[in-house]
Amino acid sequence: MPPGLQTVGVFEGSRNVSLANSSVHIEDRLEAIHPVSFSIWKSVIAPSAFHNSDEKYNPPRCHPRTREALLGKIMSWVRGEIDTQPLVFWLNGLVGVGKSAMGQTIAEICEQEGLLPASFFFSRSNLTRNNRNLFVTTLAYQIALAVPHARRCIELAFEHDPVINTQSLETQVRKRVIEPLDIINQASDSIRASGGRLIFLVTSRSEQEIALKLHSVPMVHGGYLNVHPRRLLRLRR
Repeated sequence: MPPGLQTVGVFEGSRNVSLANSSVHIEDRLEAIHPVSFSIWKSVIAPSAFHNSDEKYNPPRCHPRTREALLGKIMSWVRGEIDTQPLVFWLNGLVGVGKSAMGQTIAEICEQEGLLPASFFFSRSNLTRNNRNLFVTTLAYQIALAVPHARRCIELAFEHDPVINTQSLETQVRKRVIEPLDIINQASDSIRASGGRLIFLVTSRSEQEIALKLHSVPMVHGGYLNVHPRRLLRLRR
């Protein structure tokens, strides 16, 4: 039995139970026995940070036939066709070069291909997504919906520690994202056989502090998003 999983008595606590010429079918799924109501998550998630949030009506996207080389490279990495070792792709560039548009386009493509468990788009002007307070819980909520097998494991982390969202970012990621998915990975032969991996696309400005942080982390891939000089001239007119 994978670590972290517990046996559950199907008729534990029941009385006067009898079975006659019956069979019991238990699906090979980690279903919620007494699921935590997702309504309690409303105060600790930021729905406006989803890539398909209604608050992001008509979000910026890459125009057709633009950024094709970089977009193709990132999607090949996402699909595991190239550079499978790096688990983080850092797409960086100056202000206004289209990082958000690229991120939005990639999120939509990944969703169409069934490759997107979660997304979070920060915004300086939005109080729920201009800081990291709701970052991990928002990712965990989406993962619980996208990966049903992981839902109960994520809920258990909240049940065992109701104030987990006040802990360090590292602790939250480990308990609400990494460990639940790791349990599912160990419990599922099909996931292991497919070589499933958890990867992150991060977009930001090309700031030294961010670069130093990411360069200190192993298995980080990088891509620089720039604007063609002629495009810069047009923008300055």
